[in-house]
Amino acid sequence: MISLKSLDKVWKRLRASDLEELVDYGRSLEVNLLPSNSTTLNRPNRVLGVALRQGELVVSEMIWNMSPDGKVLYTVETGHTFLLPGRLEFALRAFEEPTALTVALLLVQQLIEDLVTVQEHLDRVLDDVAIETRLFQKLTGTTESPGIENLREVDEELKKTEMPQSYVIRSLFDLDRVARRLRELAEEESQEMRLADDVVAEIQAGIDRSQRIVKRNRFQWDSACRSIDANNLNLNKIFNALWAIVIPSNVLINWYGQNFRVMPELSWWGTMPLQLIGCMLITLIPLYLVKQAGAMR
Repeated sequence: MISLKSLDKVWKRLRASDLEELVDYGRSLEVNLLPSNSTTLNRPNRVLGVALRQGELVVSEMIWNMSPDGKVLYTVETGHTFLLPGRLEFALRAFEEPTALTVALLLVQQLIEDLVTVQEHLDRVLDDVAIETRLFQKLTGTTESPGIENLREVDEELKKTEMPQSYVIRSLFDLDRVARRLRELAEEESQEMRLADDVVAEIQAGIDRSQRIVKRNRFQWDSACRSIDANNLNLNKIFNALWAIVIPSNVLINWYGQNFRVMPELSWWGTMPLQLIGCMLITLIPLYLVKQAGAMR
C-alpha cells in the first residue's frame, strides 16, 4: 500500500491564508504559485472547491500547479479542506507507482465526488418543491386553493438551489479546464490517459446534471405559477357566471318592478309562473352562450 511519505515526493500540499504567505511558499519552493488567467500548461490555475460538510455548503478557492518537469504537483488550499490524502491512498492501490499526474487526476475525482454530493442535495430540495407544487395542483378549484402569496414559499425554497448551483457550475468548468490540461501531459495508451478520459467524462456528466437541475428549477417555478393561474381562471369563470345571471335578471326586475297599470300581463292568469320561467330562460341562455365560448371549461 502506498504511504503518505511516498506521496510527499510527488504532491506538495500547502495551505495559505493570504497572498503574502502564498508568495513566501513560491520563493521557498522555487515555483510560481500566484494565480493567473493563463491558458497554458504548467501555470497556476484557480480551482473552486465546493462540498457539503455536516450539512453546510463550504466554498473556497484552491491553486494548482505542476512543476516544469511534470514530476511534482503543488496544491494550495486557501480556505476549507477539500483534498483528503486518506481517500487518495485508497484510490492509488490500482497504480504501481504514484506520479504527480496520477495524483492530480485522482484529486480531481475527489472534488467531482464532492460536487455530486452537492447536486444530490439540490435534487432533494427540488423534490420537496415538487411535492408542494403538486399540492397546489390538487387544491386548485377548492376553498384552499393557492394564491399569489403562496409563491413566496416556493420562491424561498428555489432560491436555496440557485447560489449552490452557480458554485457547482463554476467548479465543474474549473475542473474541466484542469483535467484537459492534465490529459495533454499523459502518454498515449497509458493508464493515466485512460484515467484522464474517465475524469473528463465524469465532469461532462456533472455539467449535464447541473443543466438538468437548472431546467428542473425553472419547471417547478412555472408549475407553481400555472397552478395559481388556473385558480385565477376558475375565479374568472365564477364572475362570468355571475355576470350571465345578474345582468339579464336585473333587466327583467327593473322592467316589471315598475308595476305599471298599463301592462295587461299583470292581470293575466299564471303571470307569476310565466315570469319565473322567463327569468330562468333569460338566465340560462347567456350561460349557455358563455359556456360555448369556452369561458367556463
